[in-house]
Amino acid sequence: MKKETPWPIETCDHPFGTRKKEEPVKDKCKLSDKLLPCEGLSAEKIASKCFENPRLYRDIFLEKVSIRPLENLEGGSVFYMWLNKVCPVGCEFCFFNSPVTCKEQDPAETEITNEGIKNIIKLTKDGKIEKMVISGGGEPMMNIEKVNALASQVNVESLTVVTSSYWSRNVEKTNKYLSSLKASGEINPSHPKLVVRLSLDKFHLGRLAGGKGFEYINNVINWFTTNAKNDPNFSLLIHTMEGDKTVEELLSTLSTETVVEDNRYLNRKTSVVMKEGLTFKIEYSQIFDSNPHVDLRDQAKQIKNQDTFKDFLKHRRNGNMSLSFHGENKPKGLFFLLLYDGTVEVWGASAPDVETSIYKDDYRSIMDKNLKDVITLTSLEKGPFYMQNIVAEVDSQAVTRAVGAGLRDFYARLLMEEDALRLYVSIRLIQEYLIEGRIKEDEVKSFPTQLQVMINLDKEKLKEIYFKSPFNIVEQYLTDPKISVKKLLSLYEYVRLGHYTVTTEQMIKQVETSQINDSIKATFFDSLDRHQVLQSV
Repeated sequence: MKKETPWPIETCDHPFGTRKKEEPVKDKCKLSDKLLPCEGLSAEKIASKCFENPRLYRDIFLEKVSIRPLENLEGGSVFYMWLNKVCPVGCEFCFFNSPVTCKEQDPAETEITNEGIKNIIKLTKDGKIEKMVISGGGEPMMNIEKVNALASQVNVESLTVVTSSYWSRNVEKTNKYLSSLKASGEINPSHPKLVVRLSLDKFHLGRLAGGKGFEYINNVINWFTTNAKNDPNFSLLIHTMEGDKTVEELLSTLSTETVVEDNRYLNRKTSVVMKEGLTFKIEYSQIFDSNPHVDLRDQAKQIKNQDTFKDFLKHRRNGNMSLSFHGENKPKGLFFLLLYDGTVEVWGASAPDVETSIYKDDYRSIMDKNLKDVITLTSLEKGPFYMQNIVAEVDSQAVTRAVGAGLRDFYARLLMEEDALRLYVSIRLIQEYLIEGRIKEDEVKSFPTQLQVMINLDKEKLKEIYFKSPFNIVEQYLTDPKISVKKLLSLYEYVRLGHYTVTTEQMIKQVETSQINDSIKATFFDSLDRHQVLQSV
């Protein structure tokens, strides 16, 4: 049985999703009106009270505190977008767990709307987006009209469309889809290089071959041979996984002129020239054991992802997966990720409470909100390992969770999932910037008193207050206005698997003594009892 889709994708099942759909707190009343009084309280008592309501004081940080970036980060970015949630293939290994249909959900939450498409096109014209990739979450070519709209109008140098090629099992549909995509690119004033990136491995082949071997792949190859073999702006790329032999089996059936291997470590590529004159490339990806439900109590089950993550950063991303590098002394760009509900984030860096959306924010707003946040900016400037060290001062399990689950797209969300941790990290980063001289004492004096008090605390005292705070991940869920039995059961499973520092016993006690609806509480415990009985059978 396939596991449920992880919460970073299904944000509606997590407090972040609830918060995202609400009006921002500052639109309802001033944040300053919610600050606790400080008169007559010791610094330790003030800080302790702040950590009892960490979301509010993190919001204060987002509003009041910013650090000037050291460099321009608009040197040319890469924009990954998930056009929709639906995929007709349903590979067992896929962590997206994309359904075939989403009739029960609001289409605006499962697919980029026409308004969103227009806003994306505008974004590429307002900012320097060099490369766009219409990618995962679902199968983009199920929305061929929207793919063509993007191909005909985005202002980018290259546009890659990732596809399972489910549509190429039919020759007529192969011709329709590829011909329309090629024509769309040809009318684009920016003349982007369009790439059809076809996913091929034993899983996709097993799902799509239908007993006909590589016929559906050959339909694509034959179309390119006939219609685009000499077109520099429309090309085929086959994408596979390291260690998978499916592409080698395909090549053994083709009439190839040359097959040239470039076996750079973790950057392997193959260039193929067919006797008929078509050229195409093959690229190979690392295998991450992506599993949101990984058992973190068993180190052996996730240690591979720890090593793979380090290799990925070192050998494929110059030490920082969030930055797009363009050579020495040239401005860097960012890697953006757009989810199918419109959420935009800097891939691997955006703190989950830095909320930007293609429906509410333009390019400038997206950049400003991310670069203004001390957590996101530090992730960009100092990289993931620096951030991991700060986090590990109080919660090494957050680091283990973020890397061990193998969900690179949601690394930052998993690392910075907890409200109290984000507040702690924000304070610690300001303390470090004070030492470095990038922020001055006079600037800190302009912050609300509560922030000043926390920033001026000794690091060890700050850690002590953090550990004593009753506001943990369970409390974060229990204070969700839309708390549900489903959310509590999901959290319990993650707690049981060692994803957090709390234990199942602690969670049960917190739920028992909480003020949530009695019906939700009773149903949760009834469901828990049935779950435990089934596990013991």
